Amino acid sequence: MKKGKLYGVSVGPGDSELLTLKAVKVINGCSVIATPITPQGNTMALDIVKGAVDLSNKKIIYAQFAMTKSAKANDKSHNESANEIIEQLNNGNDVAMLSIGDISVYSTFSYIMKIICESGFECEIVPGVPSFCAAAAKLKQSLTTRKKPLIIIPGGYKGVDELLAEEGTKVIMKSASELENVIETIKEQNIENKASIVQNCGLENEKIVKNINDEINSSYFTTILIKE
Repeated sequence: MKKGKLYGVSVGPGDSELLTLKAVKVINGCSVIATPITPQGNTMALDIVKGAVDLSNKKIIYAQFAMTKSAKANDKSHNESANEIIEQLNNGNDVAMLSIGDISVYSTFSYIMKIICESGFECEIVPGVPSFCAAAAKLKQSLTTRKKPLIIIPGGYKGVDELLAEEGTKVIMKSASELENVIETIKEQNIENKASIVQNCGLENEKIVKNINDEINSSYFTTILIKE
């Protein structure tokens, strides 16, 4: 029996209309869909796809990732999800694993793909619209011009203050629990007038904040743009 193929499919930041034509084609062609699910039962990536693709005849695999600081716990959840996908691949089913934004930017899929590729299966990545590009569009800004660099920083990175002092546009992602500290660092460097925040970009509860001194609730899907 021919083995199935794993596709890592980027679904964009939240708006179903930002799914690429290739993403839709691949999802339509796979009999099995793997989607991340939170402990609360949220399946954002799947919800995005449902706005553009009929999934009524698809088998859905729900992958719950540990997302902790424990490498052991994370590895365990990665292996459990990979094994469930491998079972489908061994049965000859192609699997599309969904990922919010672009799959190459801070995506858990990279760990799953490594396990599955090393197990001898074919894998392919389908790129998509990253959250910071969608956020820049909402703000009607270009991310960078001419020879200016673009610096992407995770909110929990220990050297945020040093990177904020560098030349160019800065994008701060995954700030959630670190949002208050990041905003304080921005203020300390007197660049708050250059900063804008987009939360839940493309979703019903989207919020755009152009003054970081305003009250801001912490959200996992928070992107901060600092444009020179």
